[in-house]
Amino acid sequence: MNVCKISNRGLITFSKKVREQLNLANGKLYSVYVYHKDKTIIIEPLLEESTHNQCVFHQGRITIPKEIRNLLNIGPNDHFIVEGIGERIFLKKEY
Repeated sequence: MNVCKISNRGLITFSKKVREQLNLANGKLYSVYVYHKDKTIIIEPLLEESTHNQCVFHQGRITIPKEIRNLLNIGPNDHFIVEGIGERIFLKKEY
């Protein structure tokens, strides 16, 4: 199980192992949104016609938008369980 934490500016840093496993690419655009049923944050490669938040993956990090942090009551140093299926990343807050 991989775990990461969020900074006070909303940045999540993924370990090198996770970046390699999930094929995360520097400079690539990703969509970030919430699956409301179980409050999971989903990060996936940007779709052309996406209405989701758009973030750039840079130096092993991606920013979780403020409205998502507010919606899920996420604060600095909260920890997340990281899972991946294909190119889709699932972040579930660890309680």
